[in-house]
Amino acid sequence: MRFSQTLFSLAALTSLTACIGLGSSVKPPQYLFNLAASQHRPADAGQSVAAGKLISVTLPTQPRLLATSRIPVINAPNGVAYLPNTAWVDTPAPLFQRLIAETITAQNSTVPLIIVALPARQAGSTDGPRLGGELTMFGLDHATNEAVVIFDATLTGPTDVAVRSRRFEHRTPANLSKPQLAAKAIEAAANAVAAQVATWVAEN
Repeated sequence: MRFSQTLFSLAALTSLTACIGLGSSVKPPQYLFNLAASQHRPADAGQSVAAGKLISVTLPTQPRLLATSRIPVINAPNGVAYLPNTAWVDTPAPLFQRLIAETITAQNSTVPLIIVALPARQAGSTDGPRLGGELTMFGLDHATNEAVVIFDATLTGPTDVAVRSRRFEHRTPANLSKPQLAAKAIEAAANAVAAQVATWVAEN
């Protein structure tokens, strides 16, 4: 996992916040992380995609809990905090959307009927199947010291009558006292879910 490439220095982050016009009163997080896919499609000369096999990966919905770049920590049945001095480079939904698209493409790039995943701004941007859903959890569980990713996926197409749906969940042991290791555990859980989703899409 190329996790070392996702950690920026505090000085670089300070420059970034200045560029996007945040006020001087906004204190930047000490750690800023990206989400890297563990499976990558290698560079090639291109490919032809069979009709109806172009998968449109739409932006997942996310609860208010995840509508921030901060990393949530569930610390009670109805309680939540955020990992101090730590943030993602974006909110979880677009990060996970790109991860799923990359994983589906990589995992199915050599099968006879190629399935290609593309992030899509609009649900109807292609005439093939559409993968969407809700990212219901993308964070840490303090009680179990685990990273938790839960994705309620839906798979449909313009001509489908039924919508196929399935919940995917993965937990990975996490060290909540070290932000780098905590974020790496979430990344591992997200990649595990993405791989499961890619297999499910190929089978349907």
